[in-house]
Amino acid sequence: MKNSKYQININSILYAVIKIILMAMCSYIVAGHWHSELHQPIKWGESRIIPMNLLVLYACIFTTMQITKILRNCLWEYYLPKKRNIKMSTLLIGLINFGIYLLCTFVACRFVLGLEVGSALTATGAVGVVLGFGLQKMFLDLFVGISIDMDKSFRMGDWVFLRSNNMDIYGEIIQMSWRVVTIQTTENVTHQIPNNIFGMQIITNLSRPSAESEFELMYCIPFEYNENAVIRAITLGLEAVGCTGVITDYKCRVSKVSTEGVYYKVKYFLNPAKCGPGKVRHLIHSRVFRFLRAANIKLATQMQRVYITEIADQIFTPTEETANYIAQIDIFQTLTERQVKEIATVSRKRNFNKGDVICSQGEEGRSLFIVCEGMLKVFITNEAGAQQQVAVLIPEDFFGEMSLLTGDRRSATVIAESQITLLEIESDALIPLFANDEKFPQIVSKIITERNATNTALGRTHEEEVEQVSKLRELEMRIKNFSKKLLGIKN
Repeated sequence: MKNSKYQININSILYAVIKIILMAMCSYIVAGHWHSELHQPIKWGESRIIPMNLLVLYACIFTTMQITKILRNCLWEYYLPKKRNIKMSTLLIGLINFGIYLLCTFVACRFVLGLEVGSALTATGAVGVVLGFGLQKMFLDLFVGISIDMDKSFRMGDWVFLRSNNMDIYGEIIQMSWRVVTIQTTENVTHQIPNNIFGMQIITNLSRPSAESEFELMYCIPFEYNENAVIRAITLGLEAVGCTGVITDYKCRVSKVSTEGVYYKVKYFLNPAKCGPGKVRHLIHSRVFRFLRAANIKLATQMQRVYITEIADQIFTPTEETANYIAQIDIFQTLTERQVKEIATVSRKRNFNKGDVICSQGEEGRSLFIVCEGMLKVFITNEAGAQQQVAVLIPEDFFGEMSLLTGDRRSATVIAESQITLLEIESDALIPLFANDEKFPQIVSKIITERNATNTALGRTHEEEVEQVSKLRELEMRIKNFSKKLLGIKN
């Protein structure tokens, strides 16, 4: 019983039963000892009140309160969810309790106080009409909430998608009350939506029929690009995300053709409880765009009228193309155009097939690699001696920088996952920059430290932030000292 998710609270039930028994005993003793006094009417203004009726009325209300507690512990919180697999919502439980109290009130008024229930119902109906006009939205929330609860299309714990006030909301239903539906997103943002608005929205239940839901993205590519090359680039981007286990069963197909270009539809399955659809969409876009740029494939743009005039032909040499690509990489974006061209001049492109080992953990390394095309996987040897995948590298990623800049041995094994093209930069091209430029080591240290951090800045504690700054300073000094050592410069 202790290991069960739904447990029956025996103590609470016993206390409620004991309270009912004690109330009955006390009422019986009081009524027997002061029988004549309790039946003597007491004048209160123009009304006459009989104390015995008040005692019985209090006993009825007190007993009703204890009965609702017993029902909550035995029926709503234990029997239905555990034995019948039925999870009652707070709204429905509240309505049942309200009905029990209302029944108790009418019974007490009719048989204890001797009032005519018919006249009371008539008065209640008149008051209800007046209140209905003044509180129509509140009543609408109530009845829409009842219909949602009875329809069972949504339950607490379901993940849903809806658009409200031009805002897309992906989240989990954590509460369904008589007035609002509370949805919590993966970013821990809570939205409270009134039942009448929730009932009028087009809502997608992402948890039915299974926990994983299908999502779609669309890319429009101009006609001149080969469809097989486009599909290959997009699929590689999906595989880069799929390697992390975030998405499953992904595929890319040609969807339609229009005057704007060819539309490629991407379908993938995602469990929104594990990762927010917005985050995954951003991740897929960023990976796909990298592979499209690596394959020199551009997205379709709106057609415009162009006036052509003769200009001199502009020819890019391989070195200039390499320099343009190097300038896009994070650690080189602060360099001058001349410095980038110097690095491009001494760099070289290398091609590898699927399964080739680019570098192995523990070996010495004197070069940095930039991914131009394809995808690679990064492995480390864990304490048990087994190979463990820790990262995936795609175009515009780089690796081997720690061995190049600090003299350390290779910290991981990198293996080609497809046919790849790498740009290799030897240490002779970079070391002078680190020794002579004060800002360059700082920028590179910051980028490398942030990239290697286990956790992102979001959710990091103050102690982790201090440790991150300490690692950054330490890495910066190691890069400077190693660079000066190679160049023979004394500190």
